[in-house]
Amino acid sequence: MAVHSIRLTTLLLITLFSINNLSAQIGQLALSPNQTLKQSIAKTDITIEYSRPAIRGRIIFGDLVPYGKLWRTGANRNTKITFSEKVMMGDSIVSPGTYALLTIPEKDSWTVYLYNETHHWEAPSDFSMEKVVAQAEVKPQTLDHVVHSLTIMPENMTNDGFDLSVSWEKTKVFIPINLTTEEAMSKLIDNVLSGPDATDYYHAARYRLQSGREIDQALLWIDKAIDMTGEAKWWQLNIKADCHIELRQTNKAKEVIAQGKAMTKDSEFAYGYFERLEKKLNRL
Repeated sequence: MAVHSIRLTTLLLITLFSINNLSAQIGQLALSPNQTLKQSIAKTDITIEYSRPAIRGRIIFGDLVPYGKLWRTGANRNTKITFSEKVMMGDSIVSPGTYALLTIPEKDSWTVYLYNETHHWEAPSDFSMEKVVAQAEVKPQTLDHVVHSLTIMPENMTNDGFDLSVSWEKTKVFIPINLTTEEAMSKLIDNVLSGPDATDYYHAARYRLQSGREIDQALLWIDKAIDMTGEAKWWQLNIKADCHIELRQTNKAKEVIAQGKAMTKDSEFAYGYFERLEKKLNRL
């Protein structure tokens, strides 16, 4: 009986592959076209691979995708997400690697799993919590518009994390993913600053400013970059002025912005940076 089941499954896969291949040859859109999305966020590269089913007149959640049942979160083979660096989802640290994105949708809450097997066609029939590397509970939102094809993508990106969004029909969920950028960049900065040049100090200051932490340290580093350069560059002054703004050092920020504007008056592109900083300062 098991051999018969394997043969049927193999025949189904071959048939579906043949149909998709024929559709591609004649220029016809597959029922659930594949998509690969790549996104770099800070030091982490993220790849999402999934099939995108369309509504096609069906009721999706609570019908085609039943409430309370494990869903592969896509069509065809399991939806996969790959991280180049370790991340966090929920309370769990997720090592670099590729994982299946599995969910249990409910009307008022979704359970989300990252699963360490990715080869299944449907949701795994032998699902085991021992193979779950991370789990999260998220609340679905009701959209005011219809998303006709399943869409999975990173949103709300910062140096420290992003939301993995899943949208279909009029439902959307955001799955928070925390990055370990701060840990990685702190190690990198410590190593680089053991023998730094002006560019190293500039990039260290820029990252620290963007992280919103230890702005006084960023200011020290950008001053070192300027000292090592010998003559301030406008992009260095841009970082320095922003540090003063974040530290609420209004008069010093005004001085640096004025210096930067004088330096870049003949460059509309560079001049615009200091105009934006001046507007930011005026809003304090």
